[in-house]
Amino acid sequence: MTVTKHPILPPTIALPPIDKIHAAPIAKLFDCVCYLRLLYNPEVRGSRRVKRVKTLTPASISSYEATGAVRDEELELLRSDKFERSYAIRWLTALIAQIEFLELDSSLPDHSDDAPHEPTWESVIQTAASILAICAGSSASGSLTRSLRLGGGARSREVVVQLTDAPLENHDFGTVGVQTWGSACVMAEMVVDMPGHFGLDFAWGKGEGINVDSGSENVLRLLELGAGTGLVSLTLGKFFQGQAPQCAVDIIASDFHPSVLANLRTNIAANFLPSSSASRSITLSAGRLDWSDAMTSELLPAPFDKPFDIIFGADVIYEVDHALWIKECLKKLLKRPSPSPTFANVCGDIIPPPRFHLMTPLRPTHSLESSTIESVFPHLEHICGLSDQAPTLCISCKETILCEAEPGVAGEVEYAYYIIEWTI
Repeated sequence: MTVTKHPILPPTIALPPIDKIHAAPIAKLFDCVCYLRLLYNPEVRGSRRVKRVKTLTPASISSYEATGAVRDEELELLRSDKFERSYAIRWLTALIAQIEFLELDSSLPDHSDDAPHEPTWESVIQTAASILAICAGSSASGSLTRSLRLGGGARSREVVVQLTDAPLENHDFGTVGVQTWGSACVMAEMVVDMPGHFGLDFAWGKGEGINVDSGSENVLRLLELGAGTGLVSLTLGKFFQGQAPQCAVDIIASDFHPSVLANLRTNIAANFLPSSSASRSITLSAGRLDWSDAMTSELLPAPFDKPFDIIFGADVIYEVDHALWIKECLKKLLKRPSPSPTFANVCGDIIPPPRFHLMTPLRPTHSLESSTIESVFPHLEHICGLSDQAPTLCISCKETILCEAEPGVAGEVEYAYYIIEWTI
């Protein structure tokens, strides 16, 4: 079934009157709860990958700006309207009550055999109940909790992450990390779909795994810079859970703003329980890291006093100084490559080379900030063959990833994806 694309209307106008719910056809009711899901539990814009290309082109950015920015602003204004949210709660409550009452009377026809592609009453009530929980729960105060499902296709197992996005504090730009951005969704999806690309497939085998104490050198250390809501770090933790890792995995999600860190720790607690069976070999924690400190500090405080094997960054270049600050951080945080492997796990596999994976959106309004990446980090081919070249952090790979701006809406969102690593 194709869900009708609504114009952006308030629930008081878009929904059938409460006293007319019983007379509305099932397709109409299903369409209505899907519209409420768009309002109160939306997908992150630009998070559905379409393809990867090697050559960067700005052609689709303008279409995203035209189709996306205005619509996002309208939805955000409507989403924050307390009266409309209150009406949506009453409407959903009435819908669930009427469907349950009619089911008790066995008055509802069963369309499952006649039209298997049409919505069922069960699907309507389940969707309505989930949206009601969101509207009446944490999002009533401005926060939004959603479950993101990653992977699950023929080549990867499904990873489910629960995320809470909090409202910005008086438009404080430093708190943008309390909300989930498309770059993090794209990178998290890639982690699940292509673990070998990130060097993550070496860390487990078919056995029962091994227990490694925190003092062992046989530890894979992963870091997310500017973690925000922590989607990438949480995906890494969920990915390794149940995989019987053959080495300990230590994941640090870092940010610097107090409100962002508080929300980040809330998300970690909601997804990664210390009592889980995988916690013997997997740890996930949040830590405060101010990138500008790396410019002046010789040593960074724990847990950043030891280098990391793999570092991730999603949408972390939004000021002109950020690329330079991050480079100074990487000098202290990204493990230096060695001609011989640091360790091999019990399966005999070798750890991957230390790398920084960076995903950044190509926003016309932030083209200057984006351009600093390639001015701060040289491309590998530009420095290869130079004599007496000291180890340098350089771009070894650059791609563009195209994503749907929104299902059913024309336009694409472009992301630049970089792999940055040490030259040897």
